[in-house]
Amino acid sequence: MKKPLPPFIIHGGFCLLLAIVLSGGWWLAGTGDSSAPAELPRLSTAKGPIEPAYCAPPAIPRPPPPIDSPFGLHLYAQRAKGVIYPLAAMIVVNQLAPPEKPQEPKVAPPQTTVPNTTPKNETAYDDVQSVTILLNEYRRSFGAMPVGELNDEIVRRLQGENPQGIAVLPKTHPSINSEGELMDRWGTPYRFHPESAWHMTIRSAGPDRKMWTSDDILSDEEPSNVQL
Repeated sequence: MKKPLPPFIIHGGFCLLLAIVLSGGWWLAGTGDSSAPAELPRLSTAKGPIEPAYCAPPAIPRPPPPIDSPFGLHLYAQRAKGVIYPLAAMIVVNQLAPPEKPQEPKVAPPQTTVPNTTPKNETAYDDVQSVTILLNEYRRSFGAMPVGELNDEIVRRLQGENPQGIAVLPKTHPSINSEGELMDRWGTPYRFHPESAWHMTIRSAGPDRKMWTSDDILSDEEPSNVQL
């Protein structure tokens, strides 16, 4: 009579059989179903986002819509470098009321030049709108508002210090102080606020000569009540 196998041999054989069955099942599961796609879509190896919305080349910036100028100026006029070309709109600056000065004894100056007969603006709001006209004429010619936030920076651009040499402001004027800043009728420099490449807001401090108070005067985007 044969002797029974030792228990450790029986247990070992059972564990070996179980391992073979499990390995076969895992192998069959790894082969996949024949009805499934043969190959999953692969991710792009290129760096950066793969969404089509981000992979397209950047769009070319569009120019501002053409605006007919009352002075007959064409958009993006080409100018020779290093030469200043005064624009016809420069006559608008003569409408600005000169800053107030201390009263002095009036002495009749010698008549050496032709007097300026351009009527002055009646209100400070009209002055602000006249400056807006000058900025818009600059934009029509140059394609964008002058670059800068400080008053003297804007004035220099408007006087011809720009790549195209166009000028809508003269080098000297009663409303331009010794620092090269354009002043309102109370002698306070205007504040220029660039809103975009095509829009700039102008602020006058008003009669109290203090910015950010209730009597400040702001410009409109498109002047309509100022006569040219």
